Amino acid sequence: MATWFPDFLPFIPSVLITGPAAAADRLLRTLVAVCRRPVLLGDASPAVLSAIPLGELSPTLLMREPQLSRRMAALLNASSQPGYLVHSGKDFQQFHCAKCVYMGEHAKDQLLMPNSIHIHVGGRSWISLQPLPTDDVVQDFQMRLLLYRIIRHDDVAASEFRVAGFRPETRAMAEVQVR
Repeated sequence: MATWFPDFLPFIPSVLITGPAAAADRLLRTLVAVCRRPVLLGDASPAVLSAIPLGELSPTLLMREPQLSRRMAALLNASSQPGYLVHSGKDFQQFHCAKCVYMGEHAKDQLLMPNSIHIHVGGRSWISLQPLPTDDVVQDFQMRLLLYRIIRHDDVAASEFRVAGFRPETRAMAEVQVR
């Protein structure tokens, strides 16, 4: 839901995926149906990111980058908060967007970004459970979620939400997500 209301969030947590590539690919392709303005990327580099009109589009980047460098991890981490810029070759553009990154079988601890949600996907049994969403299903989800954003925009802007029972850092992220 954070991808549909980034304008109300002081930061957007990243989703980091580890596990078998086939299971992660399935999750990324499924997220295309429910994330706002999804962009599925097979290569994530500063050059690729600078070619996307991030400030204008405000996409959700769904990246398959098992060889994530420290520099790229730092760049992606900076994009969780508004105000940071990236050079696009000719000028600078706003670099603030939602992202979900597949980091390989096992992510190195030093590459795990703060304010991120780590998901480890399962193996082969998970892969064969359901087919990928069809284009019609993706379109239907996208239209329903857009309608929800339009109808509930003001309600989300005015919401006061408190989460109990979580660790302090998790509670802070959850409360920010729904404001």
